[in-house]
Amino acid sequence: MASEGTPHNLSKDKKDEFNRRAAQSAPELVIGLVGAIGTDLEAVSKVLSTALMAEAAYQARTIRLSSLLHEIEGLGVDLNSKGDKLTYYEKHMEAGTRLRQKMERPDAMAWLALSAIRQARTEMLMADRRNGRRAYILHSLKRREEVESLREIYGSAFFLMSAYAPRDKRVDKLSRSISESRGQWRPMDLRSEAEALVRTDERDLDEPMGQDVQRAFPEADVFIDATNPREMDLSIRRFVRLIFGHRFHTPTRSEWGIFFAKAAAMRSAALGRQVGSAITTPTGELLAVGTNEVPKAGGGLYWEGDEPDGRDFVGGVDTSDRHKHDLISELLRLLQEKQWLSEAYRSMDVQELRTQVLKKDAVGTGPWRDSRVTNLIEFMRPVHAEMASLMEAARRGVSVQGSVMYVTTFPCHECARHIIAAGISRVVYVDPYPKSLAADLYSDSVSLEGSEGGSTGKLIFSPFVGVAPRRYMEFFELKGERKDKDGSVIAWVPTEVVPKHSGNYTVYQSMEVEHLGRFASIVERIGLNFRTAAESGEEDSSE
Repeated sequence: MASEGTPHNLSKDKKDEFNRRAAQSAPELVIGLVGAIGTDLEAVSKVLSTALMAEAAYQARTIRLSSLLHEIEGLGVDLNSKGDKLTYYEKHMEAGTRLRQKMERPDAMAWLALSAIRQARTEMLMADRRNGRRAYILHSLKRREEVESLREIYGSAFFLMSAYAPRDKRVDKLSRSISESRGQWRPMDLRSEAEALVRTDERDLDEPMGQDVQRAFPEADVFIDATNPREMDLSIRRFVRLIFGHRFHTPTRSEWGIFFAKAAAMRSAALGRQVGSAITTPTGELLAVGTNEVPKAGGGLYWEGDEPDGRDFVGGVDTSDRHKHDLISELLRLLQEKQWLSEAYRSMDVQELRTQVLKKDAVGTGPWRDSRVTNLIEFMRPVHAEMASLMEAARRGVSVQGSVMYVTTFPCHECARHIIAAGISRVVYVDPYPKSLAADLYSDSVSLEGSEGGSTGKLIFSPFVGVAPRRYMEFFELKGERKDKDGSVIAWVPTEVVPKHSGNYTVYQSMEVEHLGRFASIVERIGLNFRTAAESGEEDSSE
């Protein structure tokens, strides 16, 4: 593992000069990619590299994080053994999990990327002494903790791009890939194996240190649709221009709507998560907003400063959790009384038994921990954000027939039925993993984008594509002038543009060194060794 950012064979003076040149060159960019398995991130990376050069004269180096695992000895996973594509994916997932387990860090892969970034920086600076306009593309991140660590280190120099592809298309692609690698020509027979791979990639429920794309995906600075090459190219080029302060890109209707939904979410003090909803006309006029909060007599929801304050935190307990625990205790007590439990559990205190079935620790997970009973939603006091926005429109006498609803999280099945009844035509959501219950219960009225029946007049659920609310103000607030003193529009010159906001090289370079030092000490303590890339025999993958 290379832990230095400068060539080892240089004298101290030369190294100092090298570091000065690195610090004085154009601001660096670090762009992480997130996409569920089966998404064509290879194409995303290539389009992004091309856009960086065309729009900003930046050279990009793609760093494949899964390939870095080949350099590590001691994980107990043979990544070079021959096998089909299913085995290949499973072993790389297992290797990443093993690294996180051994290091006891869910962000271990991000730390591994730091060394590769520093090595790429060295090679790019040595190869091009004039340009110095560099970007590093990380293909790809699998956990939210990796994203958080990279944001902590690189600050505003780090960007996260999440690429969407419909689940069915991803499963089809994986089925074909596995089938071809086995020399078979019946990919439909392998869908169950591909489905299992997709589920593990989304979130490995059996392993706390496993894959967790489900939580990493919504952390993006920009969301793109990876299924349409032309739209993907336009979206990525626009994103690159926004990074560099393009003065004439303004929000799309979807970006506008999701921004208001996110703003609405911020006023929630719910004990769970914050959810926001915004309803607009098809042409973008705002009709109503809503958040998940406790309703207030007379209409509406509680606000900060209301007296009395009836929000959940004031009562000191989540009533939903309390009622679900009571329900589970009741079920366990009935099983005990009817002697449907083994002797060991029949005499156990019900509260202790409930703790056991719901536990999740280093030893294991209780059998009911991830069951549907723990996800019941009817005991919540807060109104759901989608319902709150519909109620706001109803109180004010505003029709929502044919309108568009923007939500920060895919609606639950309870909200879905009211959205259908209200006449909403389309729901745009950020969370990329639609809860199947909404489509299952209302398949006659609901269509997930990419599924059959999307043009039959059904309520369409579409994934959000565009700049995320976290970068909305930064990208769209005007900085500088749009015209020169003669009134002419200022031209876009790729070789002259610089990022609108950039990280401090001196600060993040020192943080790289600090984190790599900690990484090296952990690696030494747990007995891992690193090979050179030539020794690793790594195989390339398009996933």
